[in-house]
Amino acid sequence: MLVDRVGLPGNDGETHEGIFDIAYLNSMPNVAICMAKDQNEALSLFDFSTKYEYPLAIRYPRGRTSKMDNLKAEQIKLGEWKKENSVSSGTVIISYGPVINELKERFKNYQIVNAIFQKPIDVELLKTLSDKDIVIYDIYGTKEGFASIVLGELNKLGYQKRVKTLCVPNEFISHASIKEQINKLHLDLDSLEKLIKE
Repeated sequence: MLVDRVGLPGNDGETHEGIFDIAYLNSMPNVAICMAKDQNEALSLFDFSTKYEYPLAIRYPRGRTSKMDNLKAEQIKLGEWKKENSVSSGTVIISYGPVINELKERFKNYQIVNAIFQKPIDVELLKTLSDKDIVIYDIYGTKEGFASIVLGELNKLGYQKRVKTLCVPNEFISHASIKEQINKLHLDLDSLEKLIKE
């Protein structure tokens, strides 16, 4: 299934909140949840969906994306995440969706992990981060969604380092542009950088 208008509602207002879906879909057995960072990743997820035999929620946000040339579906494994750079820093930012592209541009000194699947999550990759501080950044959902899933798995793994989260608050978001909502809720990249450095 395709989940439209994921994330902050923007000018659609409080009747079009797209921030709660992971929280409720997580409670359903055998449901996988994913979101692409760009057109090529979206094509790869669509290709994956044609072979996957269980319910799959492909999420995508409101608005447009930049056009990419030479699209080619790449093989995707259920639940597999991707390290978007080779930086070996003491802090790792885990996020997903189109904001990954902004994170790669802004935070070149931190390792960026693209959680293409929000459920199931990449436990094997998480294990490789046992000596890192982790920041979970989610502008597309509340802490009760993706961040809660990751925090639960880290707890099972006995993770001992620091974990910080920056997610959409669990409330109805008032009418405004998405940029205005991001700034008002302190979900902008400046706020993320401040959180990382605290």
